[in-house]
This record gives sequence, structure tokens and C-alpha cells, in this order.
Amino acid sequence: MDEEEYTVVNFKELEKRIIRKLEEIRNHALERGFDCTNVADMCDDVYRWSILISPKNANVEEHGVDVTIHIAESEHHDGEENGCNFMLDIVAYGGAVIGGCAPYNFTSQVWVPRDDWAAVDARWRIFDNSFGEDTVLDHIEFWWAKKAS
Repeated sequence: MDEEEYTVVNFKELEKRIIRKLEEIRNHALERGFDCTNVADMCDDVYRWSILISPKNANVEEHGVDVTIHIAESEHHDGEENGCNFMLDIVAYGGAVIGGCAPYNFTSQVWVPRDDWAAVDARWRIFDNSFGEDTVLDHIEFWWAKKAS
């Protein structure tokens, strides 16, 4: 990744917030009796972190669900310069989309300037308040129940 081209203001602070959010989801998953991996840094050409959740002692290939948070950059999505947003993806092993969140997706407000900390921070707060740990886990449990029936 070209560091100069894709720098997000206060990246380390955002990374901490994302990891903290995923750890909260992970802790709730463990409290509910699920298996869950530690937060994995999946950054390559995009910024993303992920956990894998499955029922206790289940076959991960059959029941595993990835919960991933991205710092989405506009250049990768639609070519617009200098924009970012946050995205939650809840995806079952094999690619079935269970749920997600991307504030202002499919609107002209989808991107905030990634070199403007106030705008990035405000967008994070909207994203962070858009879903809780139980919402994510309820979506996953619903998926498992639907698969079982």
C-alpha cells in the first residue's frame, strides 16, 4: 500500500477503536458460549480487522462467520479522491452476507475527507453508535437457526 497516497488521519487511534469494538463483540460472543478468534489484522491493500465466530466446537467451514471492520477508502470503491468511511461486514464462511453497516452508503455523503480528523471522528461516532455487540450476534444466531431449519 502506498502510505502517502492512502494515509488516514490519526490512523493509530482509529485502529485502536476498531480493535476495541471487535474485542467487545468477541467478549460478548464468548459470554454467549461461542468460539471466537482473537482480533486479526487483515490489512493488505485495504485497512481491515476481523474476528471469526462459530458455535462451540462446530465445524468452522460449515458455521464460521467473519465479522470485519474496514476503513473504506473512496479510491478503492468509486474512484473519488481522499474519502473514507467505516464498514462492518458480517459474512458466513463461503461468502453469504449476513449483515453489515456503512453509514450513508449509496448517498452523496458516503465519504468524509480522510485528512480531516473532525470529519473522520464524527463519522466513526456515527458508525460506532449504529450497532452493538448484541445486534451483531443476534444476526449471526438468526443465520445459524435459519441454516439448521
